[in-house]
Amino acid sequence: MVFRLFILVKFLAAILLGFLYLDHYKGGDTIQYFEQSLKLLEFYDSNGFHSWWRPFIGDSSFLPTDHLLFYKQPRAIYFSNLLVPFTALCLKNYWLTALWLTLFTAIPIWWCFRQLSSYFHASSLILAILFWPSLVFWSSGITKEVVAMPMFFYLITLSIMLIKKSKVEWGHWLCLIVGSWMLWSLKYYYAALLIPFLLSLVIHSYIHSFKGPIKSNPKITWVIMLGIILSIATLVHPNLNIDRMWGVIIRNHFEFKAISSENAFIELFIQTDGSIHFTTLPWAMISGLYRPFIWEGWNTISIVYAVENLALLLASIITLVSFFRQKERAGFSLPALAAILFIIVSAVLLAISAANFGTLSRYAIGYKPILVWLIMEYWQYNGAFKYSDNKP
Repeated sequence: MVFRLFILVKFLAAILLGFLYLDHYKGGDTIQYFEQSLKLLEFYDSNGFHSWWRPFIGDSSFLPTDHLLFYKQPRAIYFSNLLVPFTALCLKNYWLTALWLTLFTAIPIWWCFRQLSSYFHASSLILAILFWPSLVFWSSGITKEVVAMPMFFYLITLSIMLIKKSKVEWGHWLCLIVGSWMLWSLKYYYAALLIPFLLSLVIHSYIHSFKGPIKSNPKITWVIMLGIILSIATLVHPNLNIDRMWGVIIRNHFEFKAISSENAFIELFIQTDGSIHFTTLPWAMISGLYRPFIWEGWNTISIVYAVENLALLLASIITLVSFFRQKERAGFSLPALAAILFIIVSAVLLAISAANFGTLSRYAIGYKPILVWLIMEYWQYNGAFKYSDNKP
């Protein structure tokens, strides 16, 4: 019953997203991705599919420029190339392609839900992973998120299986390699934060039984380990280099300012030289998690999203009040601490870099569902941040 409802809601979201871009915006990236896949399919029909795999390793040099709508945008070409088999099988029809892609990518999310239900309450996962409105909407239809989010949740699921010492088959490892590569190729800023957090938790789970400082100071040990892994991660992608990362974020911030309306732009009091006001970081966190507020909505879509934000804000306030009013605070686990830190860092960086409420609503599905999940688990455990010892 839940699976059928999940698929139905995903299909409705895919159709709604298509109508939004076709009828309201009169275009947009979802339409451009489909049109790019048509051009690529035309090229492969004429020249053979033997080179179809090359864009997945970043090589699109064999494609003539008149077949590239996204010239010098490797992630867009990657996704459009991934669409080609769906476009061909669906007879070059946008709606059929959107629905089949949605169904194909919903199945791994459902698998993650089933696996995670062995460790967490199903009701928490149903809301956070299957039916959180903005997540369902932006991860349906023809969007990069429709492929990225199953990979996102798969990495989380497999990491928890490893932490809990559950049996992991060779097929899981193969999917881990492919999933990590796909997430990195489509949404490298998701992968750049998520993978270090998960990797540090998995490594920590295997060494925490050692005697000495590691055993007596698990949270401090984990923070040090996370710092080391994040430092290594800065060497992987040019935009993550510690010397230029802030500059890239600031440049993106002002690029969004130039193209955003006054209502849609997120003002964070940042100067062009990268200097910030003392309110910038906390206001970026609030903006990334809970804005736009109801009174900041400027059209129907933004108001609907603001209602979701209001619900999340109220749930967060009630949970925090409950937590700090406890006379004896129950188990605040290391995974819960890691989740909170991941949410805050993601919200701050993405609110600054993607300083447009519309764009941020899309990017925020990489951390808001985790906050929903955390809040739901807190109340399921009667005020404790922990997870069960059940095994799959």
